[in-house]
Amino acid sequence: MSECIARLQELAIEDRSVERRAGEKGGAHPAYIETKKLDRVEHVLFFINDDTLEFEPLDDVVHADEKWLYEDKDKRSYLLFPGENPTHHIRKSKKFIPKTIYNPHRKCCWNGKQELWPLTEKYIAQRSSCNCPKGTVCTRNIEVVNRAVYKDFLIRLVIPAIKKHWPCGD
Repeated sequence: MSECIARLQELAIEDRSVERRAGEKGGAHPAYIETKKLDRVEHVLFFINDDTLEFEPLDDVVHADEKWLYEDKDKRSYLLFPGENPTHHIRKSKKFIPKTIYNPHRKCCWNGKQELWPLTEKYIAQRSSCNCPKGTVCTRNIEVVNRAVYKDFLIRLVIPAIKKHWPCGD
């Protein structure tokens, strides 16, 4: 037991987070309203060929899947030994924890899924602060993801990646 405690004390406090894993998780499921069911059926019927009654191959359709990830957690649990103090994270409130959006499609072979691109922008710090000196290249989230940002994202990143990873001979 003392060997285990000695090994744990060698780790940094941040690396000793407590994880609780449940065998099964039951979450909230979306309510299926009749109008939404009808909308789903109409959407699927749009991709059926009227002549052959088969699904279209969808080779000319791009779906952008968004994932918002928090930069940091709101609350953390650590395993502490007597005499140790937890690390201190300062934020005004949890609403000041920035979120970054990703498009999480990175696979080795062609399966229709592509890469992972953060929707962030680079900027040069105008003033010095305690975190970075003036002139440092910093990264920040794109605050408003609108039509122009999506169009630029598709033209600059997604379509070239599709062309690059498209299988030969097709």
